Amino acid sequence: MRFSPTITPLVFLILAVACSTTAQNIDYEAALELKDQERWAEALVALETVLDREPENAEAWLGRGVVHEALDQSQLAINDFSEAIRLAPQMTDAYSRRGAIYLKREQFEEAVADFTSVLDADPSDVDSFFGRSAVYRKLERYDDAISDLGEILEFDSESDRAYAERAATHGEAGRWEEAIADLDEALRLDGDNTGYLNARATAHGQIEQYVEAADDFSEVIRRNRDDPTAYFKRANAYSDMGDQERAIQDYDEAIRLDPEYTEAYLLRGASYSVLGRPDRAIEDYDVAIRLDPELIDAYLFRGTSYSELGGHVEAVRDYNEILRLDPENAAARTNRGNSYASVGQFEAALEDFEESARLDPTIPQTFNTKGALYYQMGEYKQAADDFTAAIRLAPKYIGAYLNRASTWLYLGFFERAVGDLDFVLEMQPQIPMAYVNRAVAYTMLGQDEKAADDVELAAGMGINLAAASEFLQSIREQRDERPAPTPIRDPTGGSVVP
Repeated sequence: MRFSPTITPLVFLILAVACSTTAQNIDYEAALELKDQERWAEALVALETVLDREPENAEAWLGRGVVHEALDQSQLAINDFSEAIRLAPQMTDAYSRRGAIYLKREQFEEAVADFTSVLDADPSDVDSFFGRSAVYRKLERYDDAISDLGEILEFDSESDRAYAERAATHGEAGRWEEAIADLDEALRLDGDNTGYLNARATAHGQIEQYVEAADDFSEVIRRNRDDPTAYFKRANAYSDMGDQERAIQDYDEAIRLDPEYTEAYLLRGASYSVLGRPDRAIEDYDVAIRLDPELIDAYLFRGTSYSELGGHVEAVRDYNEILRLDPENAAARTNRGNSYASVGQFEAALEDFEESARLDPTIPQTFNTKGALYYQMGEYKQAADDFTAAIRLAPKYIGAYLNRASTWLYLGFFERAVGDLDFVLEMQPQIPMAYVNRAVAYTMLGQDEKAADDVELAAGMGINLAAASEFLQSIREQRDERPAPTPIRDPTGGSVVP
């Protein structure tokens, strides 16, 4: 039997189309299989072949985006996910993946928009709540992050991850009690999670619950006695609660497990220093510096220990090294200034304190010490200015008030001296020299009875009464014999006063 020649071309055309379609399906499925097998380079070639034939295939654009993402080609991945979204605006997976890349690239507003698009389409998409909450944390929108994590817990009240991440968010916001409560829940759901236990211990430490912190770290150690970090962290908790001996035992164990644990040497040295053993502390700082020659804290701590031993030359050498590494380090300037002052190099010390105050004008002790240096050099007006600056920064700084009162006595501002000493004695009534100095001010103001009363009070605290009375008598004689006072401009900027 013969076929009609008019039918044959149609039959061949239909067969050809069917074969082509089958080949296309096989190519796309093979590309997906390569992607699933993480054979990224081969998957990329296969998906590009598919897209050459089917540029409107949204799934293929999504797949190639996943491959680009796996190859750390984030911009190419974004481009592909964007094309997938253009072709299929309801493709939530493309929004979610693009949002995750935006988060990594710190394009936070774009990330929020993508995760929100997913949640608009599917309000139960837990991964997008996690993703958006992570973005909100980066933006320090902690309440929004907590709200998203709360939504997850509405869907799944047994999500330990949601409790843990909400705890981390509370911690970032400084809400440590709430963080601990959430970590309690996370540990109730997954008691074997050592990460949660470490996090709760850290949270306890943040609110000075050092015993609880040490207990949590003890449990971490019980689970893994070969973890040097756990011993190190428990040592820190012991140190914070003032138990330096136990802290040193844990630092010892951390170092035994990891002989190059630089921070353990550093903080063990600090514990020895607190115990009044600067020589032993220096040995640990030496090792810390050998392990990390640019560890600024080690030089700073060692310099302090050298100073405690009277080794000011060695201390200055350490502070010089810090300033070589970090010329803007205010603490090194301050400590070097103290070392210079200890050996009588007041001008060099003053130069360091001036620079320290410029670098960090928020530390009252810097201004108080700077004022004391000016006082030693007889620059009383400048000294008064610095003591006043210290008091502005710390309105209850007793030392600065005492120093300023002494300066007012030299400048002849006796009523001001009385005012400062009144404040000191109201805050701390057991300072005998404050009574003596106020007696001097009363004497110069002609208020001899008040002066005598203050000397009596000072004598009750150990001051030699006869010597103090004799001293006041000499002050009275100077007062009675002195000529009319020369007007002195008020160093705080007020009007001219006698």
